[in-house]
Amino acid sequence: MNFELFRNTFEKHLIFSTYDVKTHFSGFDSKRLVEWQKKGYIIKLVSKWYYFPLFTNQNNSHLLAANSIYSQSYISLQTALSYYSLIPEFIFSITSLTSMTNAVFDTKLGRFTYNHIKPALMFGYKLVEFENPLIRKN
Repeated sequence: MNFELFRNTFEKHLIFSTYDVKTHFSGFDSKRLVEWQKKGYIIKLVSKWYYFPLFTNQNNSHLLAANSIYSQSYISLQTALSYYSLIPEFIFSITSLTSMTNAVFDTKLGRFTYNHIKPALMFGYKLVEFENPLIRKN
């Protein structure tokens, strides 16, 4: 498989998983992902999640990454306060709430912390969409 076709397929996703790749390209050899990492074409976020290098230059890349790692989560606590400029401090760890187990991931994009809450408390959040810088505009 050639990387140009791969990039054109996944650039709109910003972050993609090995599941996404195998869904689009049946029979895809995962050794390609390792090869493309070595060449610097893609970067591994955490197990089974990848992104393109241009993605790291975007203002909200860390927020999208946090939601991708644990899809049943939402940005909360100090991270949300910082996003809405309600606190002046710089946040070093992205904190999210999840109905799944607690977890911490240290990645090239930063530290992602997930704190467990009861599923009944997973409400009161809104989806914020970001412009995708990797989609070419004609």
